[in-house]
Amino acid sequence: MNKKLLTTSALAGVVALAGSAFAETKVSGNLEYVFNSASATTAAASSQGQGFEDNIQISSSKDTDFGKFSYGFRLENASTEGAHLTLTNENTTVQIGADSFTNLSATVVPNTGESFQTIIAGVGTVAYEIAFDLGEGDSTTEARKNGIGLGVAQKFDGGTLSLRYVPNTAQGNTTNPGTTDNSGTSAVMAKFQGNLGVEGLNVMLGYAKDKASGATAEDGKATTYGAAYTINGITIGAQRKNFEQMATAATQDEYKTNEYGIGFAVNDNLSVALQHIVTDGDLNGTDFAKKEKITGIGIGYNLGGIALELSYGDVSDANGVDGSDGEAFQLKTVQSF
Repeated sequence: MNKKLLTTSALAGVVALAGSAFAETKVSGNLEYVFNSASATTAAASSQGQGFEDNIQISSSKDTDFGKFSYGFRLENASTEGAHLTLTNENTTVQIGADSFTNLSATVVPNTGESFQTIIAGVGTVAYEIAFDLGEGDSTTEARKNGIGLGVAQKFDGGTLSLRYVPNTAQGNTTNPGTTDNSGTSAVMAKFQGNLGVEGLNVMLGYAKDKASGATAEDGKATTYGAAYTINGITIGAQRKNFEQMATAATQDEYKTNEYGIGFAVNDNLSVALQHIVTDGDLNGTDFAKKEKITGIGIGYNLGGIALELSYGDVSDANGVDGSDGEAFQLKTVQSF
């Protein structure tokens, strides 16, 4: 046994020396400060909050006979996220990881920083909080993004096609090595994004499906398509998002969202953007009484090493409830290192 342990230790030392000699390790990150103030007709008083978020990214890479092999993880407020093993050979990338691959929690509509789903969260229950993510951040299906899965991305002249499969949504960022847990289901995601060979164009198409568990449950489904065009510093964009939550047929919520926006880069340091977002749908089989509407404006400024974001959002008929209105203001700074 002693010889076996000695051999194992010696091998580990050789691997460690090889890694330090040939791998390139990088440490980067950022520190975010956020102040948010929100008020709503359903609340007696406005709410305010502030806080910090620290992110540290640790990664390493080396060249192999099969391409560049990279691996790493990040710490968000000391919680481990985004662990991955990635192999890239020219235009093809294959990855095994959690919360580290492209996903549908995105839009081509111009903005100056934080998405309005986050900015208006303090107003109360807002449909766009779920609709924006298309299930990526929804509690019932968030493992589509955070679960350990296999992703493949192929670059073409006009864009990138990405495919991802998660075999067991119960295993993700916080799963210990070797854990066996079959309580999850499976999920798939497909996404294309690129300019189709047209300078200034940005097109995004996406599809996802979350396999339901149980004979009476319905699968979760998500589709999205959008386009934006930039010319002379002005960007105009629109995107459609459709999402059905994974649930029984009687309780399956459905969201249909249209996003519209225009942005203007005033100069290299200053940019402004205006968005209008309309969400319709049904909850537990009952249609929204009114379409939820959000109008937001954002200003972004680069102070030289520090990014400053000022955002304001106005919400009417939140979550489809007639007369449920609110507004929110947010100040955010981002310092990278």
